[in-house]
Amino acid sequence: IVHVGSPFFMYFVLHTLFENGYSEFALRSIKREWGDMLDSGVTTCTETFNSKTEWKTRSVAHAWSASPAIFLVTELLGVKPLKPGFAEFEVAPCASDVNFAKGSVPTPYGEIYVEWYKDENGKINISCTSPKECVRIR
Repeated sequence: IVHVGSPFFMYFVLHTLFENGYSEFALRSIKREWGDMLDSGVTTCTETFNSKTEWKTRSVAHAWSASPAIFLVTELLGVKPLKPGFAEFEVAPCASDVNFAKGSVPTPYGEIYVEWYKDENGKINISCTSPKECVRIR
């Protein structure tokens, strides 16, 4: 297995993993790679992945290294637009070992707020509020 060394390219890897039902593997990758960034003391996304003993990046503020920000909303929180502007949207969290998530998604009409938790049987209970212009389909 070749290790992906670029946070930019990890977007494509993560997208493929989530799209093909490997959400737990994708989330483990996010925790490992971006967790290392946090453990190293940076609060932004670096241009490259670093080892725990070396700092090899040229930049510590790379927007295209921030793909977890997309996937934590669309996959873990589960909020995805079905029509432009979230006029219709769904809340469908991916399979994972996470038991709770809470967040909001900006739309042209205001925020969509979502909170979900798993009960003792593993059933996901979702609470969602949205602007009247944004209709939750599923």
